[in-house]
Amino acid sequence: ILAWRHMRRHAQPLLALGVLGIRTFSVCLCGGSIFRVAISALPFLLPLMFQLAFGLSALDAGLLVLAVFAGNLAMKPFTSAVMQRWGFRPVLMVNGVLGVLAIAACALLDEHMSRVLVLLILFVGGLSRSMQFTAFNTLGFADVPKEQMSDASTLFSMFFQLSMAMGVAAGALLLRLAMSIHGNTGHAETLDFQLTFLCVAAIGGIALLDNLRLPPKAGE
Repeated sequence: ILAWRHMRRHAQPLLALGVLGIRTFSVCLCGGSIFRVAISALPFLLPLMFQLAFGLSALDAGLLVLAVFAGNLAMKPFTSAVMQRWGFRPVLMVNGVLGVLAIAACALLDEHMSRVLVLLILFVGGLSRSMQFTAFNTLGFADVPKEQMSDASTLFSMFFQLSMAMGVAAGALLLRLAMSIHGNTGHAETLDFQLTFLCVAAIGGIALLDNLRLPPKAGE
């Protein structure tokens, strides 16, 4: 709080917070960072679940998680066309809901599920993740004046790294909480991970509420 007050008042602060007055940047920084917390928990939780709960080897777990990043890459050629066709606000809202559902769908995974179905769920989640990241990263700077671009870039980069790290921390804490709820004092089990994914999906859902602050033609 003291640092925030100081940076709001100082003529040349380390982090210039005045850029937060730009609504599109503010939404992409605040709501976008919370959404990244949810998304960033998946690459941490999924390999753990595949190894600890499903009993897979590290190699097999890694191969399954590759489906998420395959979805990331597969979406890249289509992101520009999708955003130009429907606009940022509808894409962030609709795709955000799909992303939350994809996270929640991870709660359906268990050791008896077909590997093909597991790969499909993770691939679809990767598609949504890629679109949401690209939309936030693009819209965040759409309305920033040239003279404030350096300030915006510094804040955005810092929050991006912070949210990625917080995703891992949040995933670990939620998993431990789920284990405590289930009275599990040993290794995490499938049920623990399933509850954790639902909690992570709830975080993503909360983040979507900030998108409502965007004007209909944001970033046009």
